Amino acid sequence: MLKPDSEPHSRSLRLHRQMKGAGTFFVTKCLQPRLKVIDATTASSIVDALSVYAEKQVIYLASFAVMLDHWHALFATCDDKSISERMKILGSWLGKQTSTAVVERGCQWRTTAQPQSCQTLAGAFP
Repeated sequence: MLKPDSEPHSRSLRLHRQMKGAGTFFVTKCLQPRLKVIDATTASSIVDALSVYAEKQVIYLASFAVMLDHWHALFATCDDKSISERMKILGSWLGKQTSTAVVERGCQWRTTAQPQSCQTLAGAFP
């Protein structure tokens, strides 16, 4: 049982997870605060960034979804960068592309993504 002052369970599970090297990841990137402000232009920037990464074969993109206050992506990395490095680069670029629209609505992108390591993308790509 968790003590009243302890960290939430999901955060504790991610604390010591290995995130170095190539792998398959389910990533969530959220706005802070979680307001429903992602419009078509902001969503398009997210889609464009993920598409460019996939076209350049930086990632193998299985799927993604852009919601009103966050986005998800399921992908495998295919270079020597860790998921942390890859997400910092992607987050920096998306921050520059979308900051005006997001900040005007009283939000900002969380500085960290929430990657979860997956076993494999087998079957996701024919």
